[in-house]
Formats: sequence, C-alpha cells, structure tokens
Amino acid sequence: MKIEKISSYNFSSVFADRNSFGSPLGLKNISIVKISTKCGTSGLGEAYVGIYIPDIFSAIVKEIESFLLGKNPEEIINSNFHIPFVSRNGIFKSIYSAIDIALWDIVAKKRKKPLYKLLSDNENNYKIYSSGGMVNSNLEELDKNIRLAKKLGHSGFKMRVGKQDWKNDVKRIDFAFKLTKKLNLKLMVDAIMGTINPPWKIKKDFFKIKAISKKVYWLEEPFHPDNIEDYQNLIKKNLLTVATGEALSGQLDYKTYILNNLCHIIQLDISSCGGFSEAIKVLKLAKKKKIKIAMHVWGSEIASTANAHFAFAFPEIKWLEYPLAQPKINKYLNNYYNNSISYKFQKNMKNHGLGIECNIRKLQSNFKYIYGSKYKI
Repeated sequence: MKIEKISSYNFSSVFADRNSFGSPLGLKNISIVKISTKCGTSGLGEAYVGIYIPDIFSAIVKEIESFLLGKNPEEIINSNFHIPFVSRNGIFKSIYSAIDIALWDIVAKKRKKPLYKLLSDNENNYKIYSSGGMVNSNLEELDKNIRLAKKLGHSGFKMRVGKQDWKNDVKRIDFAFKLTKKLNLKLMVDAIMGTINPPWKIKKDFFKIKAISKKVYWLEEPFHPDNIEDYQNLIKKNLLTVATGEALSGQLDYKTYILNNLCHIIQLDISSCGGFSEAIKVLKLAKKKKIKIAMHVWGSEIASTANAHFAFAFPEIKWLEYPLAQPKINKYLNNYYNNSISYKFQKNMKNHGLGIECNIRKLQSNFKYIYGSKYKI
C-alpha cells in the first residue's frame, strides 16, 4: 500500500449570516486533502487553519506530498514524520493535521476497523457542549442558541465575549448564566483573545475575569497565546477554571502550557494540533500532569468526526465541541456514523476508517472557493 497522490482542495461554504464576526460574506473556508494509494484505498483529512489562510494551504500540501509519495501510510504514522527546522510547530504542523487524519483513515480502512479502534479499545462517555453565542450576538440570539443546545441534548453551552462594550458583555453573560442554570447546562465563556486585538492583559482587565468567575464553568483563552506570564499569574490566583489550546500546534506549544501548568483544561483539535499522531502524545503528557482535555471543533463534518473518534477512544477526554453554525457543505459529506456527532458518537463496527466519503466534483461544483472569503477582522 503506497501513496500515489495527495490532492488538496479549498471550498467556500455558507455557514452563518453575512454579519457574522470575521466572515462578512457568511462563508467558511474548508480545506481538505485526499490521499490516494496505488491499491485504491483513499483517505480524507481537514486542516482548521484553512479557514484563515486558504491561499497557501495547497502550496504546503504540495510540498509535503513530495516527501511522502511512494511511502506506506502506516509506516509514516509510526515514524514521527518531520522536515528539519520547519515541521515541529506552527502553520506547517497545522496543515499536516489534514495529512495525518487522511493517513489514519487509510490505515483503518485497510485493517477494516473504525478509526477509533486503532486508537484504543475504550468507549468513552464524553460530554458535548454547543458552541454558539457569537461575539457580536444579542440576547435574542443567545436565547435561541441556548435553547437549541438543550434541545440537542447537550450538556453545556459556550458563548464568545471580548468584542462588544464590556457592559454589554456582562449583560450577555448574566442572561446566559441564568438561562443555562435554569436548563441545567454548563456555561463556558470564550474570550477569544487569540483573535481580538488588543487582547486582555491581567493588569488592566482582571476585573472582568473576577466579575464573571462565579458564573462560568470555564473561561477560555483569556489572554493571547503568547502571554504565558498572565496565564501563569491567573492560575496562581485559583479564581476559576482556565481552558486554552486551540491556537497551539506541535509538542513545543503544548509542552509549554502543560509542563508550566498554564491552564486547567487543554483543548485539542485533531485538525490543527498535528493530527491523531500528535494528539496521542499531548494526551499522554496531559494525563501525567493531571490536566483535563476538551476537544475543539470549528470545521466541517470531517473535522468533527475526527475529533469525535479521538474523544470516543480516550476516557481522558471530558468534552467535545459542537458548533451550532454548521457549514452547508456537511450535507454533501456522507457520514456513515449517521451524522450522530451532534448527539453522541455511536459505535458502528460495520464502517471502517473515518467514516466519511464525498464526491469531490460535486463539492467543487456547489462550493467553489471564493477568493477573499477567508476569515478576516
């Protein structure tokens, strides 16, 4: 079983209203790879980073292809593939996530197993939280999102803050806290400080964190990812549960946070951290340091399913994210796990690999990439 070709594709899919923060056209860019082998088995993968930089995604995939052509997928995932100086962290590692997912998909199909069975023999009972409450949302939209989370049978709800006037954000958090408490949902708040510029600083903005500390199940990304000093100081105050990790990639990033106890919950995204191969290493380290893990998801059904396989396989995973704004491209991705990700990942021993197939030509016809539609603020 040798790799014959690695193809990359960018698609633009409707997923939100035109006034959605960072997406003025209401589009989400989905970056997918398809790895073909000489024996006919193929695999799919997705890179989260394609939402932000789709125009250079294909160039890096092409470069990676030059190193992997003619090699056995199983040997690659067992060999800790790298290119000196460039592949340890950052954009290369994030894009390689899509390659790694596709490789695991191929190996699982070849072994005639669901992908999670390659990871472990566990069947983890993780929880799902709805991810909505966009940073520019109002109370009416929050109400709708929270009630949908309850209807879906989820255990928590996440909203975003940090862009609106702080008084407005406090009103939004108070509203969400009361409603989620009434509906028996955990409330997660994402400050998205890896996105907002200028980001919060503990000296100037600690009063905000203190004001909401008793109302949130966790506060996510309260500072810029590079601001490890403020993360360290916040953890020392023992005020609330801090979650972060979606902006990280590769061992260096995760080791920095885990070994220095910069958070209580580390967030992994299989489509961004470096794939299954990298996530396994991070999980082992987090387990050793007794740091909990939650899965981050913000892509298509490919990314959602990859993260669900990982969550289902390991009891260390406590939460899986489910974005309420689902891209329409999902309707063209055939999920043989019966699209059950929004409720609970269900084992299905009849299906092998990742469990998703698609017709690339149909995707190209219906979701043509629109230049300039990338996430931008």
